[in-house]
Amino acid sequence: MGLQVASVAIIAIMASIKQGGTSVVARTTVISIAVLCFVTSRWLSHFIYKNFYFHDYNHALI
Repeated sequence: MGLQVASVAIIAIMASIKQGGTSVVARTTVISIAVLCFVTSRWLSHFIYKNFYFHDYNHALI
């Protein structure tokens, strides 16, 4: 969740900075890192849910 908040905050900061305040390369790099943070956060949440979700085991089916 923290990575998602950070990615939205980074995009908001970059949107509020004037166009001439940063170069195109810097802006593209920061936005790419923000998108990468968001995608990584979604993947980690799926991984954690999949591995730590309770799966009941029926012993009678052996």
